[in-house]
Amino acid sequence: MRVARLWTIVVKEGEDKKFAKALEEISVPFLKTRIGKGFLGMYLLRNRVISNEITYITLWQSNHSLEKNLASKEWKDALKRFEARGFQIGEPRIIHSDIMTTLESG
Repeated sequence: MRVARLWTIVVKEGEDKKFAKALEEISVPFLKTRIGKGFLGMYLLRNRVISNEITYITLWQSNHSLEKNLASKEWKDALKRFEARGFQIGEPRIIHSDIMTTLESG
């Protein structure tokens, strides 16, 4: 079953664009190396009401592929580089969810 990983954080006020840029510089290149290793795609969402709350969604072929990637040295290194930028306030809220159905337009 496909899995979505939702990582929600609150960033410092006015830092949302810097956060997105850091994501493009660190996470996107790393995730591109995971294509063919269970990674299916990603979305970056900003809450319309709380503008400094960001949810980063990654999509995975299976829970096994997600867990295998989470345990990798490359994942841990990318996460350390990202966290070193100091954007977040408090701890992230992380949820792993089974994808039950999808509908996408062409």
